[in-house]
Amino acid sequence: MKRLGVVLSAVAMAAGAAVMGGSAAAGQGTIEWKDSEGRWHEIVNPKDCNDTPDGVALKNKTTDPVVLYSKKGCDGMIVYTVGVGKSVPPPDVNFESIWTK
Repeated sequence: MKRLGVVLSAVAMAAGAAVMGGSAAAGQGTIEWKDSEGRWHEIVNPKDCNDTPDGVALKNKTTDPVVLYSKKGCDGMIVYTVGVGKSVPPPDVNFESIWTK
């Protein structure tokens, strides 16, 4: 009976760790970005690289910084890093993709 209790405790701990790890894997919240034609787009719980064609403005409403890149696929130069709860412009920016945890 004691062995069953140890096994059940280990299973419960592993399940809890999996739930906690999954929620921390992606940036929680939203990123709003605007293209050069003035249209706003939203990315919910962003993770890794997201293309943002002809991006000119961004609002970071996530739990992680967002890095703006000059080319799609998070390639090229880093244009700017937008902190948690921050937005651009200013300064004026042009970006083609973003990356967040």
